[in-house]
Amino acid sequence: MLQSDDVRLLTLTGPGGIGKTRLSIEVAGRIAEDNEWTVHFVSLASISQVSDAMPAIAEALGVRDIQKGDLVQRIAQALQ
Repeated sequence: MLQSDDVRLLTLTGPGGIGKTRLSIEVAGRIAEDNEWTVHFVSLASISQVSDAMPAIAEALGVRDIQKGDLVQRIAQALQ
């Protein structure tokens, strides 16, 4: 799924403790090496409110929240 040209984001879900984080980091690292991609890991474990997710993603991508413009648009731009 990650190697499909039309997939830019993949969400892995499941109960706690089954290895989602370990699996996702390992798979992403291997695929990134094979395809010369950049991979960003965003831990949302400490997020308690939905409104905190976008700032956490922005921080992981190095997108500063003090810049002008919509944060979601700046995140999308960083991912291009």
